[in-house]
Amino acid sequence: MIPPRRTFLKTGAAAAAASMLSDTASPVAIRHTHAPIRIGFIGCGGMGSNHLRTLSKRSDVQVVAVCDVDTEKLAAAAKIISESTGREPQKTDDLRTILSDANVDCVFIATPDHWHAPAAIMAL
Repeated sequence: MIPPRRTFLKTGAAAAAASMLSDTASPVAIRHTHAPIRIGFIGCGGMGSNHLRTLSKRSDVQVVAVCDVDTEKLAAAAKIISESTGREPQKTDDLRTILSDANVDCVFIATPDHWHAPAAIMAL
């Protein structure tokens, strides 16, 4: 017998809420550290550089890698990070380098529209 829609929705909502409360699903929770989240940036143009400036001022994140196919934008992004934090980020023109780096916890994708989906799919 198929359960009534109301019962199905209540059960589904309860299961979803329970899964969100579980800290075992979160890689950050698994680490159980207060270390900053290590971020890689893919796309360092206008929007990406704005995000870089904002995040480089935070103590709970560390930008460890930047990626852009435009060498001038890549150099400018690395300069933002090094001037703000005193650390030189990894620089690359190939997003696969950042995506395969075990030192990167998450990525910001600030590429032109037609590159968002391919970069996001590769990041999964």
